[in-house]
Amino acid sequence: MFKRLRKWREDRRIKKLAFTTEQWESAIADWPVMQRYQGEERDALREMTFHFLARKTFLSGAEFQFTDAMCLKIATMACVPILHLSLGWYDHWQTIIIYEGDFVPNRPYRTEDGVVHAKSPGLSGEAWEQGPVILSWQAICQSGAKTHHAKPVMW
Repeated sequence: MFKRLRKWREDRRIKKLAFTTEQWESAIADWPVMQRYQGEERDALREMTFHFLARKTFLSGAEFQFTDAMCLKIATMACVPILHLSLGWYDHWQTIIIYEGDFVPNRPYRTEDGVVHAKSPGLSGEAWEQGPVILSWQAICQSGAKTHHAKPVMW
């Protein structure tokens, strides 16, 4: 019963988001990896992407203004590794924070030689056990834009 209720709510959220196939195709058009996915597999990836967007919350880091197309691309990149599994693999976190460029966490870090520094270096992505997932839009654009083999930041 709860599964049906969850599916009903998720389907309503997808309709409310109102993303179209054309918007999705446009958002992922410059990602060469998508050439591997055609027909039913591509359709399944699109549907999984829409469900991903219905389940997750996207937030701005440092007041970065992101677009629907950016969210579609990030969601698609996140769904590729689990395409033949399920979105259940991502149930343990809910939020994606997008920064324009690298972000600097406010915590000390230890280098390989054991020295502790007060400020961390800039990061292009980070994930915590229970979320959120933090991403740099600049790093996303640089990971895979020109090659068929580069891995996105979130892999």
